[in-house]
Amino acid sequence: PDTEKKRYKMYTDEEGNFKGDAKCCYFRKESIQLAIQMLNGTKLPGSSKRVKVEQANFTLKGEYNPKLKPKKKNNKNKKKRKKQDNMLDWRDRAGGNDERPNTPKLLS
Repeated sequence: PDTEKKRYKMYTDEEGNFKGDAKCCYFRKESIQLAIQMLNGTKLPGSSKRVKVEQANFTLKGEYNPKLKPKKKNNKNKKKRKKQDNMLDWRDRAGGNDERPNTPKLLS
């Protein structure tokens, strides 16, 4: 369906002037080649400038060191999950009895 939502991003400087770069994302890889064929060399609306369309090339700048990557801290979630697992566990931890209790426990 047609929507008013933009499907591209045009980069501007601090004063709002177009820098000459834009980004457009596609869902399928085949759409990239189709966009290059259809849009490369076309004129911008209201301008005499032509558009150059090419596939983005992403390269790593510098060296990658995984040890410098910050580690995710999910200790809070681990503790919460462990507490919940213990509450839902049917074994009696204090007595060492692994049989299911006869009376149900109420969890709050």
